[in-house]
Amino acid sequence: MDATFDQVIGQVLKHEGGFVNHPKDPGGATNKGVTLRTFRRYVKSDGSVADLKRLTDRQARLVYRRHYWDAIVGADLPAGVDYAVFDLAVNSGVSRASKILQKVVGATQDGRIGPATMARVETFDEGELIDAICDERLAFMKRIRGGRLWKTFGRGWQRRVDDVRRVAHRLDRENAIARMSSFVGASASGLPDIPADEMEGVLRDKGSRTIEAADQIRKESWVDRAWSFVTMGGVGVASLFDGAVQFARDNPWVIVALAAMAVAVYFVLQHRKAKAAERVIAARVDDAVTGRNSARLLERLSA
Repeated sequence: MDATFDQVIGQVLKHEGGFVNHPKDPGGATNKGVTLRTFRRYVKSDGSVADLKRLTDRQARLVYRRHYWDAIVGADLPAGVDYAVFDLAVNSGVSRASKILQKVVGATQDGRIGPATMARVETFDEGELIDAICDERLAFMKRIRGGRLWKTFGRGWQRRVDDVRRVAHRLDRENAIARMSSFVGASASGLPDIPADEMEGVLRDKGSRTIEAADQIRKESWVDRAWSFVTMGGVGVASLFDGAVQFARDNPWVIVALAAMAVAVYFVLQHRKAKAAERVIAARVDDAVTGRNSARLLERLSA
């Protein structure tokens, strides 16, 4: 979610700290988590280490947004998952972060988060996905250079991942509460006062009614298509008898061609209408799924 960036950028800057140039750090000279190479790419093409030391928070935010957040498609990832992948990208690179996400969701590990990866992400519980990403991140850190870097930086890395895990779960929980409150028509502050069994009943009822509404839309769309076909056929017949009978007799192949074009146009238009109807149905069913998954949402609320 795009709103997450503004919520967590301060946390990322806090983790990254100020200027460092540790001889054992493979990133080399960095300030606020921005390497000299990245600084030259986004801030100053001929920048020096001295320039990097003067990096402002505003410049750092620009780098994080363009080089990391946009690259991991943070705006499209679920709340909490987006932060876990974002912080991982800042710490270990966009390609590594993308591959770790792809590994835990079972997508092809090509280092680029695209539609196929996002489709797999949508099949996972967000809380479980956050834990899987953090666990895989730690496992990767412990393997770097045969574990030698872990001996030097392990304690700090562990604290950072633990903090990311905690904040990511909080973002996920807040998003779940917002979704539930919107779905049942209650304020987020009022949700904890609703008994769990009553809440589940409300969600299941809304879910079943949403599915019924979606089915009705589907039925209406088919009725509409049938009526359109009858109407178009009637207009076509009327127009043929309106002074065009003789032309049809004299030019049968022209009529066949026009009829074929009319049928093709009709089916194209109906296909578009069907797709529009299916999008509405999908949105309704998505709400229904939220209702059917009430147990999962309730579990998050009670965590």
